[in-house]
Amino acid sequence: MRLLIVMVLSNWIFMLRAGNILVYSPSYSTSHLMGNARIADTLAEAGHNVVLFIPEYMPTNFKGTKLAKIIKMAKISESFERHMEMFATDFLSKHTLSMHTRLEWEQASADLCEGITSNAVRFSICLSLEKEMETTV
Repeated sequence: MRLLIVMVLSNWIFMLRAGNILVYSPSYSTSHLMGNARIADTLAEAGHNVVLFIPEYMPTNFKGTKLAKIIKMAKISESFERHMEMFATDFLSKHTLSMHTRLEWEQASADLCEGITSNAVRFSICLSLEKEMETTV
């Protein structure tokens, strides 16, 4: 009986300690999105408020999470798409693991980070408006 009470109380306390979690999942590939969506769903099942944030490096229609809220940020930078096109073109003809290729990848990633941070104000305004709409409904 004591064990049952302890289990119920600990479960109740655990549920009270649920948090707001942001899962950052850039759209490098569908496999990245699928794995992160599973993580988001697992956290949501545990009682957390989970948002799957997908900065669209490559355009995607992915909706792989059933429980987490999805927020996408599209048209961040064309740098990543250009880099992937060059990588695909050169994949069989050049050494794709060179320092030059790595630096191009780093630059494309930095461009995307810059795009996300420069859109952060617009993004936070959208979130604020969305919250206002939820409270008025």
